[in-house]
Amino acid sequence: MRKLKILSAVALLCFAGLSYLPHADGARAVTRAPAEASIPLEMYLSQLGDTCGCYFTLEEASEVGGAANQLAAYMVAGRTPGASLEQTLEELSRTVPNFTYSISGDKPRIVHVVDARLKRLSGYAMERVVTSIDYKGDVGGLVARINQQGIPISSPTVVFTDELKLRDLYSKGHVKAESLKVREVLSSFVPLTGYRKVIWSSRTNLGGEDQTTYVRFHGPQRMPKH
Repeated sequence: MRKLKILSAVALLCFAGLSYLPHADGARAVTRAPAEASIPLEMYLSQLGDTCGCYFTLEEASEVGGAANQLAAYMVAGRTPGASLEQTLEELSRTVPNFTYSISGDKPRIVHVVDARLKRLSGYAMERVVTSIDYKGDVGGLVARINQQGIPISSPTVVFTDELKLRDLYSKGHVKAESLKVREVLSSFVPLTGYRKVIWSSRTNLGGEDQTTYVRFHGPQRMPKH
């Protein structure tokens, strides 16, 4: 019920630009936009964030021999298909394989998108609890500080070429928290104003001995020059 109330509040931001037709009984239904070329889910979420004034995080799972970004690269229709944020997320849950979502407990403007397979992974880093943290510095230092608590999390050691433009190494922030899950600590760190709508993404291998979660912050909309 709490999730629905939060979603309803955020969803009020989404009505602009969506058209409706009256039903015979007076109810209102969404008018579907004409079919458009599909776009990757990560780009879709970014556009949805612009429309609804919300932000996303994206937790991906990869299997040995499989694509590393199956969820982010999954092709979806390029136009928001629902009358509210809640309807849009529910439709994505039905149509995108392994798509699940939850609303941040601390920041209701943030939606966590998680590959469903990660929920079955024992000891998964994002579900671990940071007992206590008071960190001020850059994003890379934050990940390292969490790792010092014995949580298998790291910055990427290998970055694909198309990810370089969405890799933030310099943004600074401050987080002070106790008994907070890793994903919430990460999401509470950088100021949201001016930041990309997909704040960060992570990648975790499902097979093999190394189940480290690699986190990549996506940076402000206008990356500073260094």
